[in-house]
Amino acid sequence: MNCPRCGSSARQEVKDTRSGADGRINRRRRCPDCHHDFQTVEQFSGSALHVRKSDGRIVTFSPEAVRRSMVEAAVRKYDPDRIQELIDSVKADVYPLADDGSVSSEEIGEAVLRHFRQIDVVSQIRFALAHLGRCDRTDGRPGWVDVNDFRRWLVTQYPQLQYYRPPARLVEVVKRDNSYEAYDREKLVAGIRGSSR
Repeated sequence: MNCPRCGSSARQEVKDTRSGADGRINRRRRCPDCHHDFQTVEQFSGSALHVRKSDGRIVTFSPEAVRRSMVEAAVRKYDPDRIQELIDSVKADVYPLADDGSVSSEEIGEAVLRHFRQIDVVSQIRFALAHLGRCDRTDGRPGWVDVNDFRRWLVTQYPQLQYYRPPARLVEVVKRDNSYEAYDREKLVAGIRGSSR
């Protein structure tokens, strides 16, 4: 690394190192030739990380694929910087889990679920419907077949719901655009089945 002031390639002294929550490492350095202080920022490179898909294929980690799945699951529009922070946090979580440079898509999905839970429970649940509920896997993991599978997962995530019984009769549901629609159980079941394919 060359000094940004004098261009010296001499080894710089690291004066201070700080790690950010997003996995970035900030280092304050000093050039031994001109004594200029400057800062560098290091972050994980997605190209160094590979993903083992459920069918056994190994592909390069794609932050864009993670972004797409998170945006699709989100119930509200997030600031792009906030989404990038989440992706960086997911990358920082799964990078140490990589065996020989690859991590399973299941571990990436679990990391997304953990981070979504911290900021938006409903988005976490929507992501789980697609990530855990899929029935078309080739690795033998079963998807959710019906509403009871979803309920079991929900109670493992939120034990306080174990004894919760919804009202005897649901009348309306609130849609993503805040409009109201008459509750239809068959639509709910069809939606869960649809996300499972």
